[in-house]
Amino acid sequence: SSAEMKLVVLDSEILPLGSVVLVDGHGVSIGRDRVIGNPRLRLNEIVVSRFHATIFEDVPLVDVFHIVDVGSMYGTSLNGQRLSESKVSSSPTPLSHGDILKVGSSQFQVHIHPQWPCDDCKVTSSNVISTRHDERRLKRAALGEPETRARVALALRREGEASESSGYIDRAALRRKEERTSATDDVNVREFLNGAQPDWEVRRRTGDEASVPIPEADPLNVGSRMLAKMGWAAGTGLGKDRSGRVDPV
Repeated sequence: SSAEMKLVVLDSEILPLGSVVLVDGHGVSIGRDRVIGNPRLRLNEIVVSRFHATIFEDVPLVDVFHIVDVGSMYGTSLNGQRLSESKVSSSPTPLSHGDILKVGSSQFQVHIHPQWPCDDCKVTSSNVISTRHDERRLKRAALGEPETRARVALALRREGEASESSGYIDRAALRRKEERTSATDDVNVREFLNGAQPDWEVRRRTGDEASVPIPEADPLNVGSRMLAKMGWAAGTGLGKDRSGRVDPV
């Protein structure tokens, strides 16, 4: 839809006076928190509920916008009249040119012009309040979740290896080690996400924890001579049925 409405800030403790909110046929939701994906007028103050109100276009009636309070705590006022009681959703109320809308500490004037904007709602490069998140920030947020999961997986794997080797975990030492390896972790996380083995995993399997050859027992030492007298031979197991351990102690 080509419908467009503007909300001009008349008074607010959190928004610049004279700034403009653009509302098109997709409408806009109003609340305290950010919402990803849909147009959102964020009013970050305690008197505004997380999901406070929504403005939408009435599709059968072209260029007619309505507002609904979706059950906010402190309410939404239109021309001085509260739309509904606390925590009670209101009925859709049409918005007309010149109406005064109040949400929290912010007071807006509704501007709906059939053609050209007036001087009060004219858009410039510096007076528009964005209702959409920055695309690059959204991409970073989308990448952040799997990266966080990968970092947690790496940390848990390291901690699990430490607990196998010792019943006691020196968490202070782990934190110091984490600080020293934070730079290489960025590379490891990318490899982890791509399905490759991180370099620390390769080192663990091939180098750092490679098995050490067990030396053969000296046939001349006292223990070997005593065992030989009892019938033991090098390379055989201990015990009567030769099923005991073979490796020297």
